[in-house]
Amino acid sequence: IYNGAADNASGVATMLETARVFTLLPKAPRRGLLFLACAAEEGGLRGSEFYVRHPTVPLARIAANINLDGMPVWGEPRDFTLLGADRSELDAVTQEAARVLEFTPTPDAHPEQGFFYRSDQFNFARAGVPAYSLEAGLDYIGKPAGWGEQKFEEYRTRRYHRPGDEYDPAFDLSGAVAAARIAFFTGH
Repeated sequence: IYNGAADNASGVATMLETARVFTLLPKAPRRGLLFLACAAEEGGLRGSEFYVRHPTVPLARIAANINLDGMPVWGEPRDFTLLGADRSELDAVTQEAARVLEFTPTPDAHPEQGFFYRSDQFNFARAGVPAYSLEAGLDYIGKPAGWGEQKFEEYRTRRYHRPGDEYDPAFDLSGAVAAARIAFFTGH
């Protein structure tokens, strides 16, 4: 059993909380919002592929896709990678988010692993919807240089897609909160 606490329960929880916060606004956003949890990402992006082929909202009316997959559960990064934002008009919005929310946007630290092509935003981007995947960077507040890379490697080799991806009461979800702020800002 692969419970997927970090990948992807943390992303689903962040998406649900972001949706809840939108309901608290005194005035609804100008555009409608659709929150979608896709299945079978690890099985070839089949859920997002199905949605893109059979959308409930015409793709031409979707202004952006913000993918929340595995969120940072080890603290708050100073930097976030917005995989794909630089390939569309979302880049300006994410740069503004970085300025307002005081984080550093960084390029993909591991482009050789093809993360942009391995997550649900890819099907939306391929269909012409501006899309990005919000990923934690490697520079964590209050941690020494190299700590984020160490945590990434530890997770990738010991827990990623393995039974060890379990909830840990020691999780520090401040990074997931920061990611939710970025998603909220961009979505709004």
